[in-house]
Amino acid sequence: MRKNVSFADALMILCWLVLFTAVAAQSQQSAPADHGIFTPAAIQWKDGPAALPYGAKSAVLEGDPAKEGPFTMRLSLPAGFKVPPHSHPNIEHVTVISGTFNLGMGDKFGKAA
Repeated sequence: MRKNVSFADALMILCWLVLFTAVAAQSQQSAPADHGIFTPAAIQWKDGPAALPYGAKSAVLEGDPAKEGPFTMRLSLPAGFKVPPHSHPNIEHVTVISGTFNLGMGDKFGKAA
């Protein structure tokens, strides 16, 4: 049995399709170009970065820390490691996965401060 669709119903269906297509296209544009899941075995650790004392290991998961733009890097630091005073010109997020991370502010390293 065939049912006739009115012009108004067809127009409404077309409008919904256009809306869904526009929303899908927008979500594709705002999604990151690259994404990934990193298991511990897949992360390739290297010495460095050069700005840190010996013993630090780093793994760049995405982006390039030497260029403008966002990047994701993981650091592995041995117990008792001290990062010398420095600054970051861009936004930085730190996640401590294991251990204790003490943070100070200023131009000099002062444990008491």
